[in-house]
Amino acid sequence: MANIAGVVITKVLQRVRDPQGSAHTRTFVLKILSHAQRVVNAIFGEVKITDTFNTEADRIAYPVRPTLDKTLRVVSVTQDGSELATETLEGLRGFDPSWPRTRADKMLAFAPVGRDLLFLYPALPRTSSVQITSIKDTGIIVGEASELEIPDNRAKIALDFTEVVLLLRQRDLDEAEALLKELTERIQKRQV
Repeated sequence: MANIAGVVITKVLQRVRDPQGSAHTRTFVLKILSHAQRVVNAIFGEVKITDTFNTEADRIAYPVRPTLDKTLRVVSVTQDGSELATETLEGLRGFDPSWPRTRADKMLAFAPVGRDLLFLYPALPRTSSVQITSIKDTGIIVGEASELEIPDNRAKIALDFTEVVLLLRQRDLDEAEALLKELTERIQKRQV
């Protein structure tokens, strides 16, 4: 069953004892819910996207954000049906101490650096393309009729995050602290 934003907003407003939205407007709650959905997807990484990314000859470092603007974190790269190994920059040194200058006919590994930079090792002597799978930046929920992009089993966590923010805003600090502790424990145990 899909979670419609308006239904989730109604639930969270009831939970903070403001069903009419007098202390928290529905528009404000929608904005907080959008950010909560982003956080939940960043933690659990269940909404993914795959894009084709064109590479250049003799280049290993690529900016991710201008081309893949809906990406939070790159999780896998595939070239010609073969999945590349995930590495760190230090791990690339294990492949080859002179890895920044190495060229070959096939890529072996990738190393994401934050959200904005991706190293593809080794450089190819020609242009090519790779398939990049990444955790999606779910973005802003456009309206109350919109469905949440995260799976139903994670929507409760987004609802709880939203409730914590609203409780803090109305200065119900003890309730917010208790819910935040419970939420932290559930996330650490990977439970909903």
